[in-house]
Amino acid sequence: MKKRQHVLILGGGVGGVATAVALRKSFDVTLVTESDFINYALLPKLFVENLNYLNAIIQTKILSSFGIQVYRDTISLIIPSEKKVKTKKGKLFTYDYLIIALGAEVPIAPHFWSIEGFSQFQKEAVNFKGGKLVIAVEGIPYRCPPAPFDIAYRLKRYFESKSLNVQTIILHPEAKPLIAVGEEVHKKLIQGIEREGIELKAAYHIKKIDPIKRKIENESGELVNYDLLMYVPKHKAPNVVSQSELSTNDGWLNVKKNFRTEKYDDIFGVGDIIAPTLGLPMAAFLALYEAQFVSSLLTNQEPPNKAEAACPIEMGSYSFIPFCDFRSKIENGLPPKCKIIEAEQNFIGFFRNLIHQRLLSLFSGL
Repeated sequence: MKKRQHVLILGGGVGGVATAVALRKSFDVTLVTESDFINYALLPKLFVENLNYLNAIIQTKILSSFGIQVYRDTISLIIPSEKKVKTKKGKLFTYDYLIIALGAEVPIAPHFWSIEGFSQFQKEAVNFKGGKLVIAVEGIPYRCPPAPFDIAYRLKRYFESKSLNVQTIILHPEAKPLIAVGEEVHKKLIQGIEREGIELKAAYHIKKIDPIKRKIENESGELVNYDLLMYVPKHKAPNVVSQSELSTNDGWLNVKKNFRTEKYDDIFGVGDIIAPTLGLPMAAFLALYEAQFVSSLLTNQEPPNKAEAACPIEMGSYSFIPFCDFRSKIENGLPPKCKIIEAEQNFIGFFRNLIHQRLLSLFSGL
């Protein structure tokens, strides 16, 4: 009987898990992850509805029931020339194919992009008595580009429901936020935040933050005071990738449009770790597409013909969902083809639950 080839997957996020599930019937699959799967999209919902953050965690070990070997460890070294990967606990893995889905590192700060950040924001929000709520975006890239605007609206409404007077301000480094997915989406976003009375300071490049005086200063010396801060840090590539021969000059995984690395045909990238290289947003839907595409290459199947992504932006009666196909961006560097779905709040809630169920389906092998 012919021995099955071994696929080693680094990272237990959406891309890593989706790839593992898709390949488990054709290969021996090993997945190495630092932690359990976290659905970060649920964290704002958990905060405003006062739910336990454990609802956003799915035990990665459930993958073992599908014949996938799961190890909890941190990757310390990738040696492509020897087809080897080392971990901090001293484990040495070999592979026939390597899938790097290590995502992006998010510095700890009060935000909804990690469990640690979520906990920190919760602690600071408890003492908020009203005043200036500032959502400050340090830089690009960060996971889910529309998220700061959606979160600003939801936090504003949440605190207002507590009878607090809130002035909501968004500081964003881009002159025209979301312009990468089209002028129509950008205009729709601006109309929504203006309608909700949210102030946007665009092209605001943060120089420093004084947590004692509660002041933020940009490169031009403009100061913004705050009473409660949500800080969206610029995401960074994991050191194990940025310090390897596999990275771009910016530290992200260097891949071609078929998600193979430039130097090694037996190594692929999936998810946030390749998004900046290809000029893509960091989005769960795109990680799913990339996982399906890579899996189809390794199993000689027809690849998916659309790289669709959608992210709901909740703005009350002005809510909408940008729905984009990024195939043109991946293949030719052209802008994605997007359309806007007008949506009431109840549909937004339905859509969020649909996203969550789609992520959950990865763990049931559907």
